[in-house]
Formats: sequence, C-alpha cells, structure tokens
Amino acid sequence: MKSLEKIMTRTKIISLGLALYFAPFIAFGYEKTFKGLVYAFVDILGMVVPVIFALSMIVFMWGIFKYIFLSGGDEKQIAESRNIIFYGVIGIFVMVSVWGLVNFVTRTFFI
Repeated sequence: MKSLEKIMTRTKIISLGLALYFAPFIAFGYEKTFKGLVYAFVDILGMVVPVIFALSMIVFMWGIFKYIFLSGGDEKQIAESRNIIFYGVIGIFVMVSVWGLVNFVTRTFFI
C-alpha cells in the first residue's frame, strides 16, 4: 500500500511540474483557426523536445557512467550498461530528427 502512495505522490509532483511548464502556452490563447492550431502545435513541440532531449542525454550519460565505473567487469552489468547507452542514443537520434522536422515544416510554411 505504501508503494501505491509513493507512486501517487510522484504522479502528483510530475503533474504539477508539467502544469507549471505548460502554463505560458495555456495563457497565450491561440485563435481558433488552422493557423492557430499549427502555431500551438509548434509551440508545444518547442517546449517538449528540449526536455525529452535532455532526458535522453541524461540516460546516455548514466549508461556511460555505469559502464565505466559501476560495471566492475561483470558481464551482466556491462550488457545492461550497453542497453542503456543504446536507448539513450536512440532517444537522442529521435529528438534531433523531430527537431529537424519541426524546423523544416516551420521554414517551409513560413511560420
């Protein structure tokens, strides 16, 4: 039961953090047209992509730290560290691709 309470507390903290992070977006109030929808979508991506990119970098760096300092020559730890590094690199690649796609679309449509 205590683990459920911890999960609920963490969920509330994360929800509050996300609400505060997106508060400026909600306050701007875009017009109800397709152009306003596109602006809103680009602004949301502009706020979310750097956060997810930072998380991917943290995962990648944690994998490297774990591989170098915490593995201690244990094959199981080394394999786990390589998986963490791999997922970090995939996350970084996806975020750079999304960021490039957003910039391409915004420059193409002169937004």
